Amino acid sequence: MKHTMSDIAERLGLSRNAVSAVINGRAEKLGVSKETILRVNQYLDECGYVRSHSAVALKNGTKKASTGLIYCGEFLYFNHLNEALRILSRELAGDDGIFEISGVASEALRSGIAGQLAKGVERLVWIHANPPEVELRNAEKLFPLLEQIEQSVIYNYDFGPAVWDEEYLRRGISLLGFDRLKAYGQIADAFQANGCTHAALYEVPHDFSDSVSIPVQKMAGEFSKRSLEISGLSGGEDRRTFAFDRIMKLVRSGKKTGVFIRDENFAADIAFRLLREGVRIPDEVALASFGNSEFLAYLPVPITSIGIPVKALCASLLELIGAALPENAGRRVILDCAVKWRESLPSK
Repeated sequence: MKHTMSDIAERLGLSRNAVSAVINGRAEKLGVSKETILRVNQYLDECGYVRSHSAVALKNGTKKASTGLIYCGEFLYFNHLNEALRILSRELAGDDGIFEISGVASEALRSGIAGQLAKGVERLVWIHANPPEVELRNAEKLFPLLEQIEQSVIYNYDFGPAVWDEEYLRRGISLLGFDRLKAYGQIADAFQANGCTHAALYEVPHDFSDSVSIPVQKMAGEFSKRSLEISGLSGGEDRRTFAFDRIMKLVRSGKKTGVFIRDENFAADIAFRLLREGVRIPDEVALASFGNSEFLAYLPVPITSIGIPVKALCASLLELIGAALPENAGRRVILDCAVKWRESLPSK
């Protein structure tokens, strides 16, 4: 919902001139009371009002489309998000309108989106690499801002049992992501088919308490459904050494173990360490990862990995961002992943 100065003045029972003076920083000069200034500013914060500091370009009396792309979170650790950023930057920059791109820390997301609004952005792509619990903390603060943008799409949304999904959609914010749980289930099934009785999962601690992140809970749930005994690999200052030591303990106990590590570089490092110790992959330890970067296919034992449909996701996003949707009618788009089966975990 957009908020004009006249709307704000009417809701607060003030003159438009008083509201304009506060918004434009001239209140004290024009003699507006401190109580009125405080009252207006509190309302502006609550409704997410942002003053536009630059008008959107006009040509022949017609306003051009303006698109913004904002990204945040642990972005550099995920190759598929970097690839999406490259594709979308190229495609959106080719539009006839203004294109704004910015990266912000998670805690600065609200001010980042407010900055996009101030520049006149009408269509917003938000690419994030934050865990859902971080997004949930941001959600209520972001809604007043996102509702002012004609078309907003959240890319890489983590679907599943999340309380805000329907709320985003109800407010006209579209959600785009891929089916992580289905892909985790395929890996878990392959572990079972290859004789694994144990699953060692990166980022899964021993204590499955409420403090464990939502993605970790979801991932662990898919493996535990297959009656695989679960161990976590997190902990210690050197997580890779900690993980390797735990895997070797499982190997020495005679348990056929499936190891799933979401960080590709981490997975490659563990594979090299296992091979140096003479551990046979996949006979003693089956190994899989997430993201499917090309280098995984060229390791001494090529690593099975969950492939993210980046090009298809970007194509869907471009359709969403250009669609004329009814008011309060966000769309949900969930695409399937394709597991790239390799020697470290054969498909049976």
